[in-house]
Amino acid sequence: STADVFRWLAGNSTKSLDIMAQYWELVAQPDDPRSGDFGYSKEDMQRFGAQEGLDVYKAIENAADRNVRVRFLQHSGVYPDYTKEPSNLASGRPHVKNVTLLLGDWWGSGIIHAKVWMSDR
Repeated sequence: STADVFRWLAGNSTKSLDIMAQYWELVAQPDDPRSGDFGYSKEDMQRFGAQEGLDVYKAIENAADRNVRVRFLQHSGVYPDYTKEPSNLASGRPHVKNVTLLLGDWWGSGIIHAKVWMSDR
């Protein structure tokens, strides 16, 4: 699965991990009334595969904890969390960089739609 590959890339990175994404929703929030996950039961979230996203998030976090240089590039994100997940991963880790690129300032519209991961280039 895609989650398996993302976990493998993060888990096997030794020097660098660069990730570009339109937005981040790896950590489900079914108890947050602002979240699109709101109201779903734990069983629903399990059936939807929410654990896959959390496992990917933890794999990135583990890479950062191993002092892998991690760089995030994303669009402004989506409500309610916008760029909270990569910001949390970068917080307190000088080797983790988090950049938001607003393409609308350049072209009038546009987002980073593709998900791109590069490990140990």
